[in-house]
Amino acid sequence: MPVAKAYPLEDLHKVLSDYVRSSDNRIFYEYIMIKNITDTPELATQLVTILKGKLAHVNLIPYNTNPAINLIESDNNTMEQFKKILEK
Repeated sequence: MPVAKAYPLEDLHKVLSDYVRSSDNRIFYEYIMIKNITDTPELATQLVTILKGKLAHVNLIPYNTNPAINLIESDNNTMEQFKKILEK
C-alpha cells in the first residue's frame, strides 16, 4: 500500500506494541478477503507470523464487490479455512 512508504510496517508495529504495553488494550486488525488475492493459506500463515504473541483481534471482511473494479469477494468456505489457520 502507498501508505507503507510513509509509515513502514516495522515502525507501525513498534508504535502498536508500545500502545498495547502502556494501555493493555487489544489491537483490532481489519483484513479484507479478496478472492485469490488476499485469501490464500500462505497469506494466512504470514499474518499469523506477524501477529503471533500480540494482543490482537482480526476481523475478516468480505470484499464489497464493485462493478468498476474486477475483484470478487472470497467465498464462505475459503474465509472459514483462512480463519481456521489464524485460530490454530
